[in-house]
Amino acid sequence: MAKIQKRFYAIPILLLFIAKVAYGQDTTYYTNDGLKLLSKEKAESYQVTEEIAANANTKEISVFYISGKKKVSGTITIINNNFVILKKAEPIWGYDGKYQEWFENGELKMTVNYSNGKKFGELKTYWANGNLKRKDNYENDEQPNAAERFISGKCFNEAGKKIDYFPYYQDAYFQGG
Repeated sequence: MAKIQKRFYAIPILLLFIAKVAYGQDTTYYTNDGLKLLSKEKAESYQVTEEIAANANTKEISVFYISGKKKVSGTITIINNNFVILKKAEPIWGYDGKYQEWFENGELKMTVNYSNGKKFGELKTYWANGNLKRKDNYENDEQPNAAERFISGKCFNEAGKKIDYFPYYQDAYFQGG
């Protein structure tokens, strides 16, 4: 009788634990083109978003290749919090902290730090063979509407030889305006 009673108490505890793990976690499926899918069928990657219990304005984002290997890792926070508190805007989420991407072979593809949705410090990208592709440095003015500011950068070919610098990000240009 005591064994049955112990098992009876263990079941609610187990269910509570499972609910706690599942609560605040969301999984979304995507194609390689970023198209959101309703199910795992035909998906090429999936994203797991988990709320951080200590801060409702912060979420951990992990994207995985369908094989289960990690593709992206980062933390997002609400970057327009004052407007959300005043109920004048919907939340805008931006990366905050370390952001990383990997190739499907497991090699690191990119690492960069963010503060309030803006790059700061070092941004590094890598070739699929593991060699450094580029290294850029950014400053971040903490003013609410200020953009990150590029400071310096270097680019390298697949063999690791320094090449002419080219910007990491370029605005789209359409001929004729």
